[in-house]
Amino acid sequence: MKITAQLALSQMKVNKKRTIAGIFAIALATSLITTVMCFVTSANKMLTDFLGSDYGEYGGAYTLMLAIPALILGLLIAAMSITVISNIFSASANKRIQEFGILKCVGATGRQIRASVVYESLWLSLTAIPLGLIAGTILGYISVKFTGHFISNINDAAKEIIMRPFTFSLPFHISVWTYLFAGVFSFCIVLFSAYRPAKKVGRFTAIQCVKGIGAGTALKEIQVKDSVIQKIFGCETAIAYKNMKRNKYGYRATIRALSLGILLFLLTGGLSGQAKEFQEWMTPKIKRNDGGLLFQL
Repeated sequence: MKITAQLALSQMKVNKKRTIAGIFAIALATSLITTVMCFVTSANKMLTDFLGSDYGEYGGAYTLMLAIPALILGLLIAAMSITVISNIFSASANKRIQEFGILKCVGATGRQIRASVVYESLWLSLTAIPLGLIAGTILGYISVKFTGHFISNINDAAKEIIMRPFTFSLPFHISVWTYLFAGVFSFCIVLFSAYRPAKKVGRFTAIQCVKGIGAGTALKEIQVKDSVIQKIFGCETAIAYKNMKRNKYGYRATIRALSLGILLFLLTGGLSGQAKEFQEWMTPKIKRNDGGLLFQL
């Protein structure tokens, strides 16, 4: 085993809280991607059973119906995951900045420092991605079965209207390609998230690392001046504001993660609401009128 890989593994054992946070973030991203892939493969199975392997006459339209929502959700999950995971690796690199300085003083190169951060992402992926695949399969099964309940109601309503045998159900279906795509996609997200912090710490000189400049520590005392924020909200808020201005990358990463999380939540809620409205629209309302049945759609 390379010395850089051993160094990354030893740091993961020392900083257990940060390691657990990294595993949780990577596993969560993998589980969400796996859930989306479960929906895609299950919907594809439903359409091929009902329409045939080529989706019939409107095959292109049905393909877009599957691909566009999956692409949008995948991009949102990827963007949110990159922001969160990259922030974790940045915090890990900043905590180890003085250690990197000592290593550079004894002859370590910038490439070896970058490799240490990348190896940390690899060690985390070995544990987090399999956990995410398992959790995503369970979450995907629950979600597909829940969605299949609405589709079965639409199926029953269509039978009453069309008056002929009709089979339209959403079975849970998963394949090897689902796990392969979700695993590779998650692994690429982790590597991309670790690349920027690794590149950043690799550029610092040994003196900068030892002094802690790379971690954002100021070398001179910051004079706290009177400001509108301090007068209105107090000294604590002014210090927090100055810290946000000093660490702009972490502040922006937090804002992006929160914004993308809210957007993903609203998008999921919107899709659920549309599915419910479609079910209500397809379900016939039956009223009795002078002993007869009147269907109102």
